[in-house]
Amino acid sequence: MTSEDALQGDRTTPGAAGPLDPDDPAAAFALEPCVVAPWLRRLASGQDSGTRTSTLAFTGAPLATFPLSSADDARAAVAHVRGAHRAWAARGARERTAVLLRGSDLLLERQSTVLDLLQMECGVARAAAVDEVAHAVGVVRHYGLRGTRYLRTRRASAVLASSRTRRRPAGVVGVLTGRTAPLAQLVDALAPALVAGNGVVLRPDPQCTLSALWLVTLLEEAGLPSGLVQVVAGDEHVVAALAAAVDHLVVRGADADARELAADAARRWSGVTALPDTQNSMYVAADADPSAAARVAVRACFTGAAGPGGRVERIVVHEDVADAFLAAFGEDVRGLRQGTGLDYTADVGSLPTEQDLTRVVAQVEDAIGGGARVLAGAVHRLDVAPLAYAPTVLDRVAPDARVRLEVTDGPVVVVDRVPDDAAAVALLGRDAVVPPARVSVVAGDVARARRIAVHVDAPTVTVAASGAAGAPASVEVAAGAGAGTGRLLGRAGVEAVTVPSTVVVRRGGSAVRGVLEGDGLDAALRADLVAVGLRVARALRIA
Repeated sequence: MTSEDALQGDRTTPGAAGPLDPDDPAAAFALEPCVVAPWLRRLASGQDSGTRTSTLAFTGAPLATFPLSSADDARAAVAHVRGAHRAWAARGARERTAVLLRGSDLLLERQSTVLDLLQMECGVARAAAVDEVAHAVGVVRHYGLRGTRYLRTRRASAVLASSRTRRRPAGVVGVLTGRTAPLAQLVDALAPALVAGNGVVLRPDPQCTLSALWLVTLLEEAGLPSGLVQVVAGDEHVVAALAAAVDHLVVRGADADARELAADAARRWSGVTALPDTQNSMYVAADADPSAAARVAVRACFTGAAGPGGRVERIVVHEDVADAFLAAFGEDVRGLRQGTGLDYTADVGSLPTEQDLTRVVAQVEDAIGGGARVLAGAVHRLDVAPLAYAPTVLDRVAPDARVRLEVTDGPVVVVDRVPDDAAAVALLGRDAVVPPARVSVVAGDVARARRIAVHVDAPTVTVAASGAAGAPASVEVAAGAGAGTGRLLGRAGVEAVTVPSTVVVRRGGSAVRGVLEGDGLDAALRADLVAVGLRVARALRIA
């Protein structure tokens, strides 16, 4: 029986084949060693740094035990990948994109396995896990289809010179990911790095190590060379060793860690893409249908997969529709089903770790103590699971409340009212305490939402119309100053993990080159001739 087979079957009947361990009912959903053994072979460890046992998010039961890596293991992994990536880069872009396309097909074919893993490790409801897998499949397929185009040699031409610029791989890319949508974070970083010809060393969040190992195993089955992607598991010493050894660093997760590592990489003149978790935001405009906007908000805040930077943690609503929107939103949130089954019976699940629960409880209690009004939730749902916290909506939160000043990474959203669009744009952008990676604008029609969106200072802005039909109608991307997907996906994602190499060919006759280079000319005469040439070029609009 393969590890894929062992994760299939009845999820609720004791003793059935699948993630349930029939020999130890106290370890409900604990994975059998035979399930994880093939994945653990992708873990770079000397087996002398101890072990770690990940836990099932729903119950706290042991999920799997795996060996930890040391700082030396991390450096050895980078050295191994550095040798492997050269052969990978030499295979050419077409071969590399073919591997990614096969990987996207396998990811879709094997989605039931990773859906189970995402639920077990992260506590998410299965519907949210489906969205995350769909995102991952789409991103891998995107680079499989567009990667060759992104890597084409770029030609530029001027009157006296022409150039050709090609992108060569940075070398070894280190990837640090968190536990908010871990599969999406991994794929967002892995796909552009691999299509560009890099090797990768991953250090996932400890709670999500199994998902990372499963993904690497699947990509190798799709044709990725064995050892091109290595996974390390360890503490801050492993992270520091990895960050110091790689050629480019991609950081996803806790903002403090991301900023510290990004600053260190910048001091070493290394490439870095830092995308910390943020407080993503939503604006509900005055002409939005309140009930339809509430449905959009429920999905963005609680039931959908976490996007870049996390889920929406802040809603800004125009005061003209605030009461109607909050009434509909609160009712919808209170009606959500919370559960822990590996099926589609729950709308929301639980938090992944005790640390997350402690942070969420502390932030909510601090807000309530400061006068916040609870519209929904604010309850630790021990009747559901040890780490389950009810989806929470807070209104009239004090400016100095912790929930405003810190990223929550939990089922909590803060609501603010504004008198006009200009005030909303300010709150969503330049005046945001924690700058968002993504902002959603919901209005009565797409054109109005777009007019608001272009003024929002955020890397990614999604635009949705919520008229009577209540269905999002359009999505747009806007570049901004903060951290976000604008520097990770698409062509920018490939360019972040590559180095430009430019060949310049100078043109023109010997007389022109003589003027430019000053051969035998009086310096003052040469300066006059250069100035005349520049004026002529300006008049003729020649670049």
